[in-house]
Amino acid sequence: ESLSMVHKNLPDARRYRLVIIDEAHNLRNPKRRDHQAIKDYISDNDSRVLLLTATPYNKQLTDLSAQLSLFLRNDEDLGVRPELAIEEIGQLDFERKCQGLTSSLNAFMKSDYIGDWQALMSQFLVRRTRKFVEDNYAETDEAGNKFITYGTDKHFYFPKRIPRPIERELSPDDPAHEMASDETLDAIKNLKLPRYCIGKYLDNDFTASTPEVEELLDDLRQSVRGNLIGFTRVTMFKRLSSSGPAFLKTIRRHRLRNLVSKYALDNDLTVPIGQVDNTLWAAETDEDIDTLSDDVDLLNEIDADELDKQTAESAYNKLRLMNPKAVRWAPSEMFRSELADDLLEDSDTLSDMLARFGVWNPDKDGKMTELVKLLTETHPNDKVLIFTEAADTADYLLDELRNRGITQVDAVTGNHKEPTDLARQFSPKSNNAHDIINHAELELRVLISTDVLSEGQNLQDAHIIVNYDLPWAIVKLIQRAGRVDRIGQESDEVIVYTLLPADSIEGVIELRKKMRDRLDENAQLLGSDEEFLGEETERHVIEGVYDESSSHGLSAIDEVDPVSMAYEIWRHAVENHKDLTDRVEALPNVVYSTKAAISSGEGPAAGDPATGVVVHTQLVTGADAFAFIEPDGSGRRLSPQDALRKAECEPSTPVVPRLENHHELVEAALGGPLKVPVGRVSGALIGVRKKVWDQLHDNMDRLEDNLFFSKSDLSKAHDAINDRPLLEAATHRLSRARRERSVDDLARLVVELHNEDRLCVPPPDEDADNEPQIVCSLGIRANPHGTEPPLSELVGAGQPTPPTQYLVQERKLVDEDDVVAGGVGVAGPG
Repeated sequence: ESLSMVHKNLPDARRYRLVIIDEAHNLRNPKRRDHQAIKDYISDNDSRVLLLTATPYNKQLTDLSAQLSLFLRNDEDLGVRPELAIEEIGQLDFERKCQGLTSSLNAFMKSDYIGDWQALMSQFLVRRTRKFVEDNYAETDEAGNKFITYGTDKHFYFPKRIPRPIERELSPDDPAHEMASDETLDAIKNLKLPRYCIGKYLDNDFTASTPEVEELLDDLRQSVRGNLIGFTRVTMFKRLSSSGPAFLKTIRRHRLRNLVSKYALDNDLTVPIGQVDNTLWAAETDEDIDTLSDDVDLLNEIDADELDKQTAESAYNKLRLMNPKAVRWAPSEMFRSELADDLLEDSDTLSDMLARFGVWNPDKDGKMTELVKLLTETHPNDKVLIFTEAADTADYLLDELRNRGITQVDAVTGNHKEPTDLARQFSPKSNNAHDIINHAELELRVLISTDVLSEGQNLQDAHIIVNYDLPWAIVKLIQRAGRVDRIGQESDEVIVYTLLPADSIEGVIELRKKMRDRLDENAQLLGSDEEFLGEETERHVIEGVYDESSSHGLSAIDEVDPVSMAYEIWRHAVENHKDLTDRVEALPNVVYSTKAAISSGEGPAAGDPATGVVVHTQLVTGADAFAFIEPDGSGRRLSPQDALRKAECEPSTPVVPRLENHHELVEAALGGPLKVPVGRVSGALIGVRKKVWDQLHDNMDRLEDNLFFSKSDLSKAHDAINDRPLLEAATHRLSRARRERSVDDLARLVVELHNEDRLCVPPPDEDADNEPQIVCSLGIRANPHGTEPPLSELVGAGQPTPPTQYLVQERKLVDEDDVVAGGVGVAGPG
């Protein structure tokens, strides 16, 4: 099922016990209708969920919470808290921020600490990189090449990714030369872009005459809080770095739309208004952003090269006649005169830019020349996949390549109804497209694509990729390469070309840095929070991104999840030390051992106290927790990854005498960083919760017993709202009810929800045993004295246990069947 269709098809679909979602990172925005449709289906059918993605997040950490919210309520008790954020803000203040729900998804959304998200994701995430798979699962043939076996004993060899930059001189007669100047960048920076902050131009004395105008007025006031200007300015910079024709089209469109709006204002006509709500924040691709920020797309059809008053009038009349649903119409008197002034000022700036650039001459386009040379001389017979960020650039490339005699070429963008059709024509073998294979004239040799094909398609008939422009979000480099570097690729090499100015990557970095500086100077957010090129460290990121020698900024949750790390430690131990692992499996809980600190990884030189105790506990919810306690009793939580690293040792590692206060330090951990909070606090009475409480309180004397509820029940529900936070679903229902229903209906709904235990978070179970269970503990000495036999000689003889193996094994790992049954991932040692 395509994500674009789930909102139509899922509501009527039969129940499935397991829902598998591929490319799950596309569901990082809970405001999108596909996200809500899937979430509702999972909830209504009580389905288990398996999310698959090569990119858990690529914009911000809250991408993860959006994906988790598909099967977790935001107010659900997860058994783990964002400890670092709590430590920074303070326990009481954080409880107030979270309405007391400090172990909920909502609480983690208030943390910017990677360590907090590591602790949360360790309960759900299984992440294995290409290198991890090669190291742990691949076999080696006689020639020393690594492969994995799949299907009917087929062998897949890992091709080598080879990045090859193609440098070119940006000569003065190249039409792109003037566009990349500081004058152009400053002109974009200084644009006021009034159509994207139109709420700032509202006349405070204006009074709406109809409910529709009143609703539009409210929306425009709300739109001031958004960041359409940031998105729009970033889009302009992206088009500039993509291609000259794409940038010119963007400039012409902005200029035309400005003059159409000014024409309406000058003639006291209704003004066309585009998207002014939060829809823009749901944009996931550059083409989405284009559609939303370029708010009157019908005007794209009009030639804006020699725009005058008559053209603006014609464009306005055409738009008014067609009256598309995406356009709303505002009375001109709604706005102050400054709106027309700023529209004209921006239009003049854009006109000056167009005059300075002149007519684009593709014959002098050095970038295009290098691409043609690559296709006709370097790889005249090979399949080549060309990526660009802009649909306008893709259209330009297609027209120009055909003009220069390139055959069997086509382009696919977000405007293409069936992208898969062109994918099959380009890569028929990997898509089992026998109709294409049997009719060679239908097959494509060159395919131009926006990032609409950067995921979810099999294109491995080709092994050559060209980045015509370098994407601003680094993750797209990985996704592009992944289209051809996948099972079924028969070439030994995957070659990734990137068209760059002279000085290679440094030239692009410098241009992007200038763009970024101007965005920062203008105090505008960076649009969609993408990880932009332009950072000093990103040259190394780009160079290593294809072979995973670089973390490419996406490894906040670590390259490999702790469950996989732990599983491989244990698997190798079973294979190489079977007698030892058999004895380890027989060990009980609450065992301990002590080892010497690893000199290279612990101690003052590494900024980490060497001496102390690592404590591993498990909560009643099944979540694992780790802490490191120093000799003075102070301590902190550890991420599962850090706990595994601290516990690292070999079977031959000698045991050293335990710390004299080892047990006291374990006790300090249970009373300190691993302590389970007792109950829940009520949190601050704010937001919908406060408004509902106040509304009922103000009308309590008037509300009497009736057919639907008793005043006693209402009083109990009212008290519950004061004592405990509202459930998320109740918050949404009551928020809507406050706007749409009478006070009597609101009271009836509150009582109904309370009686069905669907109003507030349940009170804590005073009799429940919430104490964490000690799994094991490991003392670490910086300066151990004396020597002991190897661990392998002590296991089973009543001596301390080998730390790493026991730490790994004590929490039973689940097998693949259990992953599916559990529905959300693997819960293991960390």
